[in-house]
Amino acid sequence: MRRTIKRVVTRNARPLKLAAGIFAAGLALTPLAWQLYAHWAEVQTYLRQVSPSSLVAAVALAVLGLGVLASVWLMIAASLGITLGLARDFRAFFLSGLLKRLPGGVWYFVGRGYLYRGATGGAWMATTGTVLENALLVFTGLALALIVWPGQLGWDTPWVVRALVVSALLVLALSLRPTAVVQLLRPLWGRDGQPPSMIRTPRVTTGNVLSWMALYAVSWVVGGCSLHFFVAAFYPSLSLESLPFTVGVGLVYTLTGFVAFFVPAGMGVKELAGAYLLMHIMPLPLAAIVVLLFRLNLLVAEAFWLLVSYSLVRWPIRLFESAGREVGENDESI
Repeated sequence: MRRTIKRVVTRNARPLKLAAGIFAAGLALTPLAWQLYAHWAEVQTYLRQVSPSSLVAAVALAVLGLGVLASVWLMIAASLGITLGLARDFRAFFLSGLLKRLPGGVWYFVGRGYLYRGATGGAWMATTGTVLENALLVFTGLALALIVWPGQLGWDTPWVVRALVVSALLVLALSLRPTAVVQLLRPLWGRDGQPPSMIRTPRVTTGNVLSWMALYAVSWVVGGCSLHFFVAAFYPSLSLESLPFTVGVGLVYTLTGFVAFFVPAGMGVKELAGAYLLMHIMPLPLAAIVVLLFRLNLLVAEAFWLLVSYSLVRWPIRLFESAGREVGENDESI
């Protein structure tokens, strides 16, 4: 009986994980849906006074933040020697980003490895770079959250404690070099625990890591500013004095997605965390609709960069073809 149950669970592991993720997302969204249902008349009042200029600013900042993230990946790929070229690296970054919406959290890494399978080091080095990318992004976000949040929430945390924790995160981040990541990923290399022999682990300097973390810090702040303007579009009484708070909400909102990897794109869990933090500065029903709609803001930014990345790949080919036709026509006329 136990063996039969084990076989059934093993065969249906993926569908069960998907169903569990969808159920968890629905469970997290339930309180927000109830708030919208119970206070829909109040929410409609706010929806009628949306500020288009603030929405445009929110989208522009989201586009800028994603552009910074993509630029860091280009730097990491170049340092690891797996670059496919500017246009194709951009496309690989945003295409693999789409896979974050699948439950499990692993498909993003699988997709990145597949897109870089033809590069030097192939999928193995691309996976190493992706782990390094996400680890540095999370460490930077946690450090910023420790700097911003205690003061915003009125926590009486000694600055020495915060400084020590931030320093510890920085030390951990600086210790994450490709060689260290390869050691962590050894169980994935194969039965013998060894990566392919032709892969040479490149050297990444401390300056590289610090520069990447600085750019990640910029992307975190820009993303928080995007959330601030998006909130201000629906809640005009929000002032710039609340900017540090909304930047902190943006940090927690995004970091929650890394924790809730079992839910497709952190759906529901991120919204629940964001709404209950925003209720400190605005009505909870409005906070619920704002965090739910904020995903559209991010989707627009991703769609923009996907179009740009595809254009960067295709335009040079078209220009080359047109140039070739012109040369051919000139030769015929001669």
